[in-house]
Amino acid sequence: MEKKLALLLDGLVLIACLLLMTARPAHAYLDPGTGSYALQVSVAGILGALFSLKMFWRGLASAIRQSAGKRRGLITPAADARGSGRS
Repeated sequence: MEKKLALLLDGLVLIACLLLMTARPAHAYLDPGTGSYALQVSVAGILGALFSLKMFWRGLASAIRQSAGKRRGLITPAADARGSGRS
């Protein structure tokens, strides 16, 4: 079964490579706005990924700090319920 799947996958990759090698020129016009739009999308994607990573890291660090504080007895249950945690 695995050999058949591997053979099928190899065949699909070969067909995809052949189709890409035989592509004809499109003779399409790309105006300057297209390049600037592509740059804008790329920068927005990078900044969005960095922001997501930052927010994930803050949440993870906060959870670790709260967990460590609870184990040490620094955070009381009442303070934890209020959401303040630290003063």
